[in-house]
Amino acid sequence: MTRMQDWLLQVNNPETKFVPGQSLQVPSDNEGNLQPATGMAPSHTPIPHSTPPTIPVPRHTAVFLSAEVVELVKNEAHERMVRIIFDETFFPANEATLNTMAEKALDEAIAQSSNAEDLKKWKMRSEGQHEISRLKGILTRIRNEFKDLALTSVINAYLLDLAIDKRGSARVALRIERIHSLLANNLFLHGFMMLIGSSWPAQAIRYPIWK
Repeated sequence: MTRMQDWLLQVNNPETKFVPGQSLQVPSDNEGNLQPATGMAPSHTPIPHSTPPTIPVPRHTAVFLSAEVVELVKNEAHERMVRIIFDETFFPANEATLNTMAEKALDEAIAQSSNAEDLKKWKMRSEGQHEISRLKGILTRIRNEFKDLALTSVINAYLLDLAIDKRGSARVALRIERIHSLLANNLFLHGFMMLIGSSWPAQAIRYPIWK
């Protein structure tokens, strides 16, 4: 038996015995498994720590477009938006529908440009998104223009001129009287319009057209 005063014991040896008050003893055939004591705890193989995968940070690629190219696309998108409004609807069901119409106009304008790839990137940036908002505003502008035209047409069609030779309430008195008479018997629903063609003389047509 060997006295264990200068040796560090492998703790996983099942034959190792320790008796209180006696020196630590091990079988002689296990002496080869002993290591000189260094005054330090047994070294252990460090556990490798896995490194979490790196998440790539999205970066905007540079876009080089001249002011002339961008302005041409904006003008083309404006014309296409007007066409889409007249072809599809003046009264979109919701904001999402109007947004789709504006994006369609801009996409069509971009598609016909020789700088289409860079313009697609430009569209996703703040300036491109601002252009979509501007295209959506075209609908409101067209509606307002129609309101002005309709007001002028109604005044002329229903003889609602103001008496400019009078002042105060007297100036609008004839107009009010005329409106009451139109509403009294639905006369405002009927009238005549002149149909002018290139191959026939102008004709007065009553509307609505009765069968």
